[in-house]
Amino acid sequence: MTTITPEPLLKQPAFTPTRKMRIVCIGAGFGSLMIAHKVQHDLKLEDEIDLCIYDRNADIGGTWFENMYPDSYIFPFEGNPDWSKFYVDQKEIQAYIKRTAEKYDLDKHVKLNTTIRETIWDEGSAKWKIKLEQAGELKEDKADFLINASGFLNKWKWPGIKGLHDFKGKLLHSARWDNSYQWEGKKVAVIGNEASGIQLVATMQPKVEKLVNYMRQPTWISVNFLGDKTPEGDLEQSPNGFFFAMCLDHPAQAIFQGYCKDRMHGSLVNAPDLEKRILPSFKAGCRPLQQPNCRDCWDTIERITEKGIKTAAGVEEFDLIVCATGFDSSRRPQWKLVSRDGATLEMWKDDPEAFFATQVENLPNYGMINGPNPAVSHGSVLQQMSWAGDYLLRWIMRMSRHDIKTLSVKREAVEDYNQYAQECLKLTVWSGECRTLYKNGRSVEKVTGLYPGSLVHYQRALEEIGGEHFDITWRSGPTDKDGVGDLAPYFSKYSPVSN
Repeated sequence: MTTITPEPLLKQPAFTPTRKMRIVCIGAGFGSLMIAHKVQHDLKLEDEIDLCIYDRNADIGGTWFENMYPDSYIFPFEGNPDWSKFYVDQKEIQAYIKRTAEKYDLDKHVKLNTTIRETIWDEGSAKWKIKLEQAGELKEDKADFLINASGFLNKWKWPGIKGLHDFKGKLLHSARWDNSYQWEGKKVAVIGNEASGIQLVATMQPKVEKLVNYMRQPTWISVNFLGDKTPEGDLEQSPNGFFFAMCLDHPAQAIFQGYCKDRMHGSLVNAPDLEKRILPSFKAGCRPLQQPNCRDCWDTIERITEKGIKTAAGVEEFDLIVCATGFDSSRRPQWKLVSRDGATLEMWKDDPEAFFATQVENLPNYGMINGPNPAVSHGSVLQQMSWAGDYLLRWIMRMSRHDIKTLSVKREAVEDYNQYAQECLKLTVWSGECRTLYKNGRSVEKVTGLYPGSLVHYQRALEEIGGEHFDITWRSGPTDKDGVGDLAPYFSKYSPVSN
């Protein structure tokens, strides 16, 4: 008689996954590394998910590896009580990312110095065919599910100024800083006065011979968010508190704008002309120039010459021109992407649209971290990225366990969501007439860079999304074997007559 030794009950899964899913993430920044942590530690899915992360750079970090300008977050699962100050620089953030990745062995999934050339959807196999380049050699890979975690601050752009590359001095972009260049003591021009430009001017001014900041529009400079860090102060702050400062006609918006105005007035008390020009007419939130060696210039740049910058006032010579002119915020991939029926994301050039910043119609088995309209306006950017990762992994595991072949969000779902989003965003400061990356570099039109709700609203929305919004196909159709199902599948493994 055959003796059957049953497997311990706790080792038996409630049901068996149909297949192991190969997941490819593009970009080795915060988004992909959080996916890796969930797969390895939070959800323990390494038996069910084969994860690979590709990045074009020589090290992990994404935005915080690439953006190295002077004075330029934490993982939800790894706090850091040892920050040197409230606003730390790029080097310290990058070191934290590397230290965390090594601690949790997250970088074992990462393949660096790898440039994605194209991702082509194959309907027959229901896989993404990937062409990539490593050390000058073209290679191929496949994925059951593709996650674009390359972010929205990875495709920096030069300004469209005539003669830009005629300049014979040093030309830099804030997102492609050359740390070997010694800028101290030089004559410097900074083009742009948004986030990067403001940081650059404040950092470089004390160490240069001359600095001129070329501005196109006014900007608000916010109060410091360090605030009251006592336990009592923390308890008084709602996780969504700052969201209401972005809502038109809300008392919190008036208070926030008042704080900003008072702060800027105090800093510009000795420069009334500059204060008059730099204070915006649009609401706060829509987007050290008093020293003898530093001034602002509001004249339109006519062209760049070999020696400097020409405006209506004449030519001013510089040793270094820094373009703090931002990024392509359309969120189009930097590689060739072709999906079902030849669909691409070229339609995103002007108006990128997605379903809760994560999925796009006609792109089956495809997800994004920080796609169009992400919840990045207040609170923790990394927390909302983590929630998006949870959401995508829920779908991936459902595909594995339910034998789903393709998953694609319906066009009507994308349309309904974006119609709702734009109506809500009309009630926020971001709808004001200010040129911003939140509107894909335009001063009017749709808001494509921010979520139409609070941070916790985004979390709850992702948790409630159901299958009715998707077109789903399965790998095999029903057969006689399905019937009412195998009522005793646990016997088959041990039955002496089963094979």
